[in-house]
Amino acid sequence: MMRPAPARWFEVLCARDDVSLLLEALGKTAAVELEATDGIGMPAEWAALSPGLAEFHGWQARCGEFWPPASAASTCPDTPQRTLQRALAAVQSWGRSCEADIAALQQLARERRELTLWLAAIQAWQAQATQTPVLTEGASALIGSWLVEPGAATLTLDEYGLARELELADGRKLWLLLADHGRISTLKAALAAAHGTLLPCPRWLPQPLVGVDAVGAAQQAALDTRTLQHRSHLQAVAAQTGLAQALADLMRLDWIARSVHALRTSALLAFISGWTSDASGAAIEGAVSSSGARALLHFPTPPAQATPPLLLSNPRWARPFEIFSRAFGVPGRNEADPTPVVALVAPLLFGYMFGDIGQGALIVAAGFWLQRRYPLARLAISAGLASMLFGWVYGSVFAMEHLIQPLWLRPLQQPLAVLAAPLAGGAVLLLLGLALNGLGAWWSGKLSEWLRRDAGGIVVYLGLLLSPFHRAGLWLAACGVVWTLTAEIVHQSVSGRSSASPRGAAIAPAAAGTAESAQNAGNSPNHRRPTSGPVDASTQPARAGLAIALAAALGELLERTLQLAVNTLSFARVGAFALAHAGLSSAVIALAQIAGHGLGGLLVLILGNVVMLVLEAMVVSIQTTRLVLFEFFTRFLTGAGRVFAPLPPPPSMTGRS
Repeated sequence: MMRPAPARWFEVLCARDDVSLLLEALGKTAAVELEATDGIGMPAEWAALSPGLAEFHGWQARCGEFWPPASAASTCPDTPQRTLQRALAAVQSWGRSCEADIAALQQLARERRELTLWLAAIQAWQAQATQTPVLTEGASALIGSWLVEPGAATLTLDEYGLARELELADGRKLWLLLADHGRISTLKAALAAAHGTLLPCPRWLPQPLVGVDAVGAAQQAALDTRTLQHRSHLQAVAAQTGLAQALADLMRLDWIARSVHALRTSALLAFISGWTSDASGAAIEGAVSSSGARALLHFPTPPAQATPPLLLSNPRWARPFEIFSRAFGVPGRNEADPTPVVALVAPLLFGYMFGDIGQGALIVAAGFWLQRRYPLARLAISAGLASMLFGWVYGSVFAMEHLIQPLWLRPLQQPLAVLAAPLAGGAVLLLLGLALNGLGAWWSGKLSEWLRRDAGGIVVYLGLLLSPFHRAGLWLAACGVVWTLTAEIVHQSVSGRSSASPRGAAIAPAAAGTAESAQNAGNSPNHRRPTSGPVDASTQPARAGLAIALAAALGELLERTLQLAVNTLSFARVGAFALAHAGLSSAVIALAQIAGHGLGGLLVLILGNVVMLVLEAMVVSIQTTRLVLFEFFTRFLTGAGRVFAPLPPPPSMTGRS
């Protein structure tokens, strides 16, 4: 479960004319990523579709709102060029026949908007208690007036005439303006630059303003009747030209042109290959067989040069936490997927820092409310449950600590224990990360190298953790040092190399050169040789290289141990935030008591909890993410895997092209 699985390679041979059917069926599975075997691009016949598809996009921009819904695409498509020509001809025929209807519908839409604005403005004008003298004569005050929708303009309308502001029921603001025609042209230019509108007084306005609603309803009914007539004609022409199926064919061609970037074809056949997340192959086989395409599917061994995308296999409850792993990239083939661990650790870290039963319940409720629209909101459910758990541990309910007894302690009463517990938990988490690094080394066949370079450091770290509690911890740390040095000596003797690390490799040649210089100096007549016995000069560079390799191994061991110590101390912030949360809760309760036991105290308590939820929950979430990514993941994860990018669904599933 923790090891990412490679996607499965598939190949399909199909009739060339059926390739669009097959691609659409594969896209519907959401389990296919296409990849050509030899780096080829799209055939010339598909590349030649660009001008026709560009024309389709132009028609869509001008007339798309008047098109009927696309029906099912052709089940027996022709070649891409002929399919495009036939479908585009249907769109062109419909567009030429319906050009006048489209213009009329656009004009009717403008008239309907103007009608709605004038009715709303008149309603607001009548509802205002204070009236400007010039606007007190009923309809006569409106005859010759203009309705101004300023848009983004900041104009002083008094410069153009007598103006009055109107606030509509939905909060928008309009202006009624009485102005001479000489100034209207200047105002129109200013409003056009700010996307505002200037509407003349409508002819249907009754005099006096009696029965405006009835007149407006009659105008609306007339507009609806004319609109229905034009739309009925559009539908009739669409049925005659086969527009719905033509649109489906064009959308499918456009989807293939946008989504498929490599396709190998011959005179009669097409070859499609790629990866699938369907391990059994049943979904792909079903899609191919139900597509209607003449095709043969098989699952051969992938090409030697191909790099398979990797798939994470986690239980449903842990999948929302894959976002942590993917922040580093997809785990490599020989790296452990930490998602199940994070699904347990991240909520515990959050809950420890934000322990409160009431506040946690609100987070859970928010998670359930938002999870349909935002799947990542499921993280809030786990975090809220952990917060409720630690609220029980601390005895805190909406910052109040007198309602229930704590299961463990009250943070402000025993701060050292609150700080110490995360250090122990952090050490366990770091050891787990080191163990996962060893697991990855085993998967990649590098276990012996891991035992030589990393195992001794783990023993030293574990010994230092135990040393404050028992003297045997120091002996265990010493065993780790001996392990590291012994492994380095064995490695040097077996491999015959003069270094155990890149640093040792860089230093060893210099050491050999120094030894050679010393030997040459020994051959000098002015150099006095030792008289204690013969020395084999050829062993001096090897001994020097071994000494430097051991020194490098010790230095690397010291560096890693210090890094682990710093990483361990970073978990003290978990306890610090738990204390900060408890302190803020205490402050809220104190302020509520000062405000009294009535409504004032209740308002302070509610406001304090809201502030804690908004600010502290966000800060605690950031700290949880930081500890997981930079303290835990850096022990074993590089994120070098390839992401599985499935073919996007066709327009028949998304409802758009």
